[in-house]
Amino acid sequence: MAKKPFAIRVEENVSTRFKALSIVMNIDSAILLGRLVDEKESRLSESEKEAYLAILKVWREEKETN
Repeated sequence: MAKKPFAIRVEENVSTRFKALSIVMNIDSAILLGRLVDEKESRLSESEKEAYLAILKVWREEKETN
């Protein structure tokens, strides 16, 4: 899958900590972000997981129609 640009605005200390984690773990920042998302996704409650999957489904359908 091709990587797409992704930008979020965070406090400088969050950005610095993220970069430091990436360096210490010796992994690309895109991989680190993916791992963090995977970890949080796996910890969702049942109701959160249902809502999460519903949102992803809507966004997927919107993307397919555009």
